[in-house]
Amino acid sequence: MEMIIIWILMGIICAIIAQQKKRNAIGWFFLGAGFAIISLIVLLFLPTLEETMPCPFCKEPIKKDATICKHCNSVFKK
Repeated sequence: MEMIIIWILMGIICAIIAQQKKRNAIGWFFLGAGFAIISLIVLLFLPTLEETMPCPFCKEPIKKDATICKHCNSVFKK
């Protein structure tokens, strides 16, 4: 019984951290429940995902709030 509670708690902890890092919380819940400490360590070392979009001119990925493309130096409005 205690092991089931620990698995669920590890899944919840991994899901919360994953959501803060803008990753799939449901997937990380199951990974945390299944692989406990290993998935928690991996998740802690993963970087936070940034929201990007393609530049309207060169199609390279840029941040959503950018007004100048860092690849082609095009200026655009949203």
